[in-house]
Amino acid sequence: MDEYVIDVIMDDEPEQLKSYAHSLYAAIDNMVALGSVQSIVKIFRTEDKKEWDFNNGTLERLRELRDEIISESDLVTELNKYNECD
Repeated sequence: MDEYVIDVIMDDEPEQLKSYAHSLYAAIDNMVALGSVQSIVKIFRTEDKKEWDFNNGTLERLRELRDEIISESDLVTELNKYNECD
């Protein structure tokens, strides 16, 4: 499991959060699950110092899609398959 430092907009203010996840996709999903996070600005993986810029990527569409997921365990299984892709 990797540590991610995530710059977000939360309650209209810039904030920095930490997330522990098996992949970039799972770290993004962690932010989607936090209702108070309005958008992702940047994600930094501490292990290899890799960085992704999201330009204030809104989470509304991802939340809509996530609401359609019936099985949380199936979601986690699928997200963990992408561990090597990021």
